Amino acid sequence: MARLLTCSLLAICALTACGPGPAPDDGGTPPADGGPGGDAAMDDAGPVDAGMRMRTTAAGPTGATCPDGSAVTYDSFAQGFFGSYCVRCHASTLSGGARNGAPPDVNLDSHAAITPAIAARIDRVAAAGPTRINIFMPISGAAPTDAERDRLGEWIACGTP
Repeated sequence: MARLLTCSLLAICALTACGPGPAPDDGGTPPADGGPGGDAAMDDAGPVDAGMRMRTTAAGPTGATCPDGSAVTYDSFAQGFFGSYCVRCHASTLSGGARNGAPPDVNLDSHAAITPAIAARIDRVAAAGPTRINIFMPISGAAPTDAERDRLGEWIACGTP
C-alpha cells in the first residue's frame, strides 16, 4: 500500500512539472495612480508577444506618435470608435450599475469630454503604439482590432483633433 501511494505521488509530481508553469506577472493589481487595473478585469494570462509589440491588459503608455500629415480626427475616426466600443459604459447618460463599473468622471460620448487627462488614460488602456497593444478596454462586448487601436493611439498622439 505504501509503495502504491509513493508511486502515485511521484506520478502526480511528474505530471505537474509538465504544466505550463506560472502565469507571467501582467500587472493585474491596480496602478498607484488610481487608473485602470485589477485582477477582475484580466481576461488572459498576461502579456502576449504580438510580433515586436506586447499585447497586454496591464495599463501603460503606448508611445504612439503623430505622423506628419495625419488626417485622423474626432469626426473621421474617434467618434465612431467610441460609439462602437466605449459608450455602452462610458456615457454621460448612464449612471450606477448601467455603467458597468466605469468611473463616473470618464464619459466618452462627446469630443469636449476628452480632456488631455482622459486621453492619456485611454492611451494606457485601449490604444496601441510601436511597442504595445493595450487591450484592457473594453472589458466586455465587441473589441477593436489592432489597426483600430493603432489609429486611436495616433489620434491621441496628435492631440485629439
